[in-house]
Amino acid sequence: YSDVITLKRALPASMCAGMIQFILNFANFPGEENRVPVGDTLGERLKDLLDLCDLLTARDPDILLEYAQDYEEHGQYRRAEQLFTEHTLRHPNDVEGLVRLAAVQNKRDNVVEAAQTYRQAIKLAPRTAELRASLGAALMQQLKLAEAKRQLQRALKLDPALAVAAEAFARVGAIEA
Repeated sequence: YSDVITLKRALPASMCAGMIQFILNFANFPGEENRVPVGDTLGERLKDLLDLCDLLTARDPDILLEYAQDYEEHGQYRRAEQLFTEHTLRHPNDVEGLVRLAAVQNKRDNVVEAAQTYRQAIKLAPRTAELRASLGAALMQQLKLAEAKRQLQRALKLDPALAVAAEAFARVGAIEA
């Protein structure tokens, strides 16, 4: 028997070892006709193993952000979103973390979630024109034009020289016309 803390520390490593053992044993397939289903299963198990490694990474906040950024740079947006989400849960007042999460959500076409995340960031930094412009763009993608227009107007009021807000505002006007 062991205490809960020891079990919590050992469980991810035990799961990792078990998954590696499964993959190694599964690779000893009997015939050529089984190659495709075996390859599919191995691919899924390797993805699971990578998810587990991400979970282990989440214990160190510095590495967590580093891995999330690396995943984003390499187009692994689902994994980046998971790690940025974990970061923002731990650091709910990190505006930059929220912005990165929203950007990844946008790249995954999760515009509703991206808009919600931008709103969280705006609550923390209400006078940031770029955040309001980004929220406006996300709202445009949802065809919430009136709300998008309001956010873009606020962005331009905060920073009249913000080109991305001016361009988006013009697009909203063109769509409404």
